[in-house]
Amino acid sequence: MTTQRPPLPDFNAPPLVEAVLGIQFEPLPALDVLQIGRLWALFRDEYPRHELQPMLAAQFETFERPVMEELVFPLGMDSPPARCWFLSEDETALVQVQVDRFILNWRKKGGKGTYPRYESMRHRLEQALAKFAGFLQSEQLGEIAPNQCEVTYVNHMEQGKGWTKPSEVASVFPGFAGRWSSEFLPEPEDVRAALRFVIPGPDQAPLGRLHAQIEPRYRRQDNSPLLALTMTARLCPMAKDLAGAMSSLDLGREWIVRGFAALTADPMHKIWERCDA
Repeated sequence: MTTQRPPLPDFNAPPLVEAVLGIQFEPLPALDVLQIGRLWALFRDEYPRHELQPMLAAQFETFERPVMEELVFPLGMDSPPARCWFLSEDETALVQVQVDRFILNWRKKGGKGTYPRYESMRHRLEQALAKFAGFLQSEQLGEIAPNQCEVTYVNHMEQGKGWTKPSEVASVFPGFAGRWSSEFLPEPEDVRAALRFVIPGPDQAPLGRLHAQIEPRYRRQDNSPLLALTMTARLCPMAKDLAGAMSSLDLGREWIVRGFAALTADPMHKIWERCDA
C-alpha cells in the first residue's frame, strides 16, 4: 500500500526572485550558433529579444567519490561557443539554448513580476521542448538525449522582514544558532553556508542532490542588504527521454519546496503567508 505524501508547502508571498527549469543532454555537434539563430524564429513572437552569453559547462552529480559536481565543456572545447538567450519583451522570461542545454527561466526584473508557479513553467517548458525537438528533427541535427535535469529557485530575504543583522541568521535559518564556545568573537560581518543533500530515486538509490547556498547580497534598486538562499536540485533523468526528464524535474521541485520550508523558520513562514497548513 502506497502512503500518500502530504501536500507541498505553499506561500502566498514567497521571497522567490528567480526560478529555472533546465534539461542537459548529450551534445549535438551540428547545433551551432547559426542553427540556434534559425531556431529563434520559432520563439520570436513570445521572446522578441536575444543575447549571446558564455557557454555553461556540463554538470554531473556523481556518487563514486565525494565531489560536489563534475564540470565538463562538451566536445572537448577549450574556447566555448555561445549560449543564446531568447528574452520576452519585459525580460522576465527567457529561454537559453546551447549545444547541450535547454533552459527556461522566470525572474523578477526591477523588483517587479509575479511568479507564474511551477505547473505553468513546466507546461511552457514542455511546449518549448516540443518545438525544439521538432526543429532538430526537421534540420536533421539529432535527438534530445537527457543526461541531467536541474531545478533552481533563488530567494531573497529582505532586511527588516524577520531579521535586521547577520548575527540574527538563526531567525531565518534555525539550523544556524550563531553561538560560540567563548565570547572572543564579535558579531559576524556576514554569513555564508553551503549544504548538500542526497536525493534518492524510486528505488532509493541516489538519483541526484539538493544544493542549498546561503550568502549575503544587495538589492540592485537601493543597495539594501539581503539574505539570499539559492536551492538547486540536480538529478539524473528517471528515463533517458523527455518524459523521464520531466519526472525528475517534478521530484527536484518537490525537494526544493519541502527543503525550503525545512530550512527556514516558522516566523518567516508567517511573513511569507504560508497557506498549506
